[in-house]
Amino acid sequence: GVYLANSKNALRIEGQQTVSFEIAQDLDWRAPDWIVLPSGNLGNVSAIVRGFERLCAAGICDRVPRVLAAQSDRADPFFRAFQNGFAHKQTVVAGETQATAIRIGDPVSFSRAVRAMRACEGVVESICERDLADVARTADFCGLYVCPQTAIALAATKRAIASGLISKKQTIVVVSTAHGLKFQ
Repeated sequence: GVYLANSKNALRIEGQQTVSFEIAQDLDWRAPDWIVLPSGNLGNVSAIVRGFERLCAAGICDRVPRVLAAQSDRADPFFRAFQNGFAHKQTVVAGETQATAIRIGDPVSFSRAVRAMRACEGVVESICERDLADVARTADFCGLYVCPQTAIALAATKRAIASGLISKKQTIVVVSTAHGLKFQ
């Protein structure tokens, strides 16, 4: 048989919550100020917020971090919905992008992600291919070899710091979804 393991599967989203637990544990059971995620089907957005909500409910963490969901401008339906306050779901025809793993025009976890973003006062960014490439090149020079999706998240982080949305003094965790070699 075939088992669907994408963001439509509730068990996958339950498992993805462990990313929150690992982040909190690595930070001595403190929540960072921001978590930046490459975002396509949006399961990771809802899972990470839910994981921190559970840590707060258990008295382990005292707050849920804000989330910055980063999308490619060639597949950014969540960004477009964010621009109108999530008043309605946006569906787009996803264009060609280096960030193929988040090239999704109709995210299956849209409703769960909207709830999560409202709960954590999250923000959504849309990143162009040039910014993706520039940040990937900079990461390479720094000894990191990131996948295109992670470059999208790094570019969104860079933009948020430059705009003042995120302070350089805040704790920021950028979730890397794969190694660069996977996309050669």
